[in-house]
Amino acid sequence: MEVSLTGTVDGIDVHALVSGQPVHCFAVINGPGRDPVQIVVYEPRLQTALELASAKNCEVEVTVSEDGTQTVATRVRLLDR
Repeated sequence: MEVSLTGTVDGIDVHALVSGQPVHCFAVINGPGRDPVQIVVYEPRLQTALELASAKNCEVEVTVSEDGTQTVATRVRLLDR
């Protein structure tokens, strides 16, 4: 199921869990009126967008896919206008 989260990036954690395997990036999206949500980011370009939003301290709209075990980012939109 895909849902959209709006809020600020409240932390990014990057793990190189196993040498030679893809790096895992975790980010926390903190939105008004709800608990922070940890998301997993596999796409480096989405990670870069979240890092930029964190540095600029601007809101983002993140589309995520939820499968019951993890919440994976599929789209990031900076709301900096």
